[in-house]
Amino acid sequence: MFDELPFPKDVKRLLPLSHWPLPALSTGFLLAVASCVNAVDVQWFSSFFQENRDSEDEPLDEGWTFHLGYFSSSFVPTSGNTAEWAAHWQQVDSTAYQVTGSRFAGQWANDGSVTGRPAYIWGLNRQRASNEWILLHDASWNFPFAGGIAPPVNWAAGDAGEVIVGALNAGGVHLRTEAVEGEPFEQTYPIWLQTYFTDEELSAGTLTGASDDADGDGQANAVEFAFATNPRDAASRAGVMVAKDTSGEIVFSAPRARATAVSLFPQVSPDLVLWLEDSSLEVLASSSSELLFRSKLDGNQAFARVRVELP
Repeated sequence: MFDELPFPKDVKRLLPLSHWPLPALSTGFLLAVASCVNAVDVQWFSSFFQENRDSEDEPLDEGWTFHLGYFSSSFVPTSGNTAEWAAHWQQVDSTAYQVTGSRFAGQWANDGSVTGRPAYIWGLNRQRASNEWILLHDASWNFPFAGGIAPPVNWAAGDAGEVIVGALNAGGVHLRTEAVEGEPFEQTYPIWLQTYFTDEELSAGTLTGASDDADGDGQANAVEFAFATNPRDAASRAGVMVAKDTSGEIVFSAPRARATAVSLFPQVSPDLVLWLEDSSLEVLASSSSELLFRSKLDGNQAFARVRVELP
C-alpha cells in the first residue's frame, strides 16, 4: 500500500517509479532517476498516522529518534542485557520521528561496508529523564550485498517478527516503547547531523556547522545537539529553567541530551553583559539528563546560561 512507503530524502534514491506519484516530467529526467536506484538501498520506516506511545501512554514526540544498525561480534540483544547494548551498537543510519505523520522514515545507501549482518531498528529519546526504548528485528532484515541495479529493499516496522523491548501492534498501539536499564549509545555531532539533514545538505555544509541555525530559532546547531532538540523545527527549543530547591533557594536547571558527546559549562551574570563561570556558581548535580546549579553572586539578581563545547 502507498501508506507503507517512506517519503524519500532526495530524488537520487526513489522508490520504484510504479509506486510513487511523480509530477509530469520529461522522459530524459525519469530515465536519469531510474538509473540511480540501487538494489542495495534500504528503505526503513513505520506506517503513517499510527498510534505510537510510550510506557506511560503518552504519544511519541519530536524528542524521539530512530536508528538503523547492527550489533558487533556475536552479541545478541535481549531484554535482560539492555545495559550492554551501547557497547556493541554499530550505527548505519538514523532519522527523526515525524510528529505530523506519526511515523519515522529513513533511507540508507549501502556502500558495501556493511553486508550480511542482522539489522535492527532502535528507537530512543535522549530528552527523557528515564530511558525508554523500542528495538525491532526481523529474520529477513539482513544488510544486502552491494552491486547491481534493482528496486530498493523495504523494511517496515510493522513487519518485524521480533520485538526485543517495547511492543508492536498491541492494545491498539502500533509502536509502544518500554522503560529500560542502561544508557543509549553515545551520539556524536556527525551522527546527530545525519538524523536531521539530507545527504545533499551534509555535502554542501551550509546549514550543518556547529554555529549555524538551520531553523532560525536563535539556537545554534551545537545547542540543539546538546539539548536533543530538533534543528529543523523552530518550535523545538530548550533552555535553562529557574526552579527552587527543597529549602526554597533559587537554582537553575539545564537539560542535557543523554549519552551525547558534548560538554556543558554553566555561566551566571549579574547584568547579561558579564558572564562568569567556576567560583561564581556552584554545580549542585550533574546527571546524564540534567545539569543543576546555583549562583554565588552577591545581590538579588542573577541570570544564567550554558556554554556548549563540542569535542
